[in-house]
Parts: sequence; C-alpha cells; structure tokens
Amino acid sequence: YATLLGTTPDAFGAGFTGIVARIGLVVAAALALSTYAAVVRGPDRGVVDLHPLLPTAWLTARALSVARDRAGWLLVAAVFLVPLHDHPLAFALGAGVVVGAWCAGIGAGLASA
Repeated sequence: YATLLGTTPDAFGAGFTGIVARIGLVVAAALALSTYAAVVRGPDRGVVDLHPLLPTAWLTARALSVARDRAGWLLVAAVFLVPLHDHPLAFALGAGVVVGAWCAGIGAGLASA
C-alpha cells in the first residue's frame, strides 16, 4: 500500500484508484458467482422448477436471504481499506465503491437467474 499510494497527490490518486478498483472487482465477481450459485443451483431450486406457482415471491425471498447472508462481505472488503485511515475522505469514497460493487455483484447474480 505504501508504494501504491505514494506521497504526492497525483501518486496517491492513481494508487487509490487502482486499489479500490481491484477490491471492487473482486467483491463484485465473488458475489455474482455466489449469488448465482445460491439462486440457480440452490437446494430449493428443484421445488420451484417442479411447482412454479409463486416464482416471483420465491425469488424475492431468496434475494433478500442472499443479501442478508452476504452482508458480512462488506466488512471483509472494508478491512482492505484500513490503510486509508489517514485519509477519511478517501476511505469514505472507497467504502462507497465497495458498497456499489456489492450491490452490483448481487444484481448480476440475480439477473442470470
């Protein structure tokens, strides 16, 4: 982190962008795969395939369950932003990007269902 963040404002901006983009991409990709596995390949999917009476209600309940179960991933991703504690604005912006990536990952996983 020290070499990526640098000491000059331009070096800090470039390093910050690179670090936060990588964290966001990893979070979004992992959540998309995890959400897809939970919704499409989950153990209760066979029941919905055989008896599709209320698939919208099932998908809504499953999406809320996945979001609740994966909320801890935000804290795990925030651990990688801890070196930015000296720069509160950068930390807040990085946390915003991570939350956006979390939402995008869950949305991408649900969109494939």
